[in-house]
Formats: sequence, structure tokens, C-alpha cells
Amino acid sequence: MLDGAVAAVVAGPVSMASEEWVCRLVGVDPDAFNPDTEEC
Repeated sequence: MLDGAVAAVVAGPVSMASEEWVCRLVGVDPDAFNPDTEEC
């Protein structure tokens, strides 16, 4: 499933920022990569 998702992103007609599809793929909030946000 992971191979198919990555192949779809690479072969797709629309360009996406890596943060968008990687976060969706692994189930992580994109704000986790933002150094300006605070974690509890």
C-alpha cells in the first residue's frame, strides 16, 4: 500500500508539497514539523 501511495504522488498530474503527502501517509499532523509550535 505504501508503494502504491508513493507511486501515485510521483506519477500524478498535480504537484504536491512533500509535507502534505508525507504527513497524510504516516498520519502525522503537519504542525509537528513546525519549530514555532509548542508541544505539551
